[in-house]
Amino acid sequence: MKPKSYAFQVYGEEEEHKKSKGVVKHKVKKELNYQNYEEALYLNKKHEITYNFIRSRNHQIFSMSQVKQSLSNYENQRYYFDAFNSIPFGHYTIPKE
Repeated sequence: MKPKSYAFQVYGEEEEHKKSKGVVKHKVKKELNYQNYEEALYLNKKHEITYNFIRSRNHQIFSMSQVKQSLSNYENQRYYFDAFNSIPFGHYTIPKE
């Protein structure tokens, strides 16, 4: 998973706890569910979110739309031994090839 993206469910509760850095909170709450996080982790599925926002440039107001990749299991800053065990690049235990 991307760094700072996670989801968990507490046993006996219906509520899902979800976080995804860089994605608008209301979209995480409404469009992402626990199943999406599992698919991204285990099945290598990517999930994109489209949202609209208002931006001002040079005193002119624009309505813009943006597409962000909300869930993905790609991370380029860690060395992976397998699907779940990793260490940061530069670590002394990484095999020298």
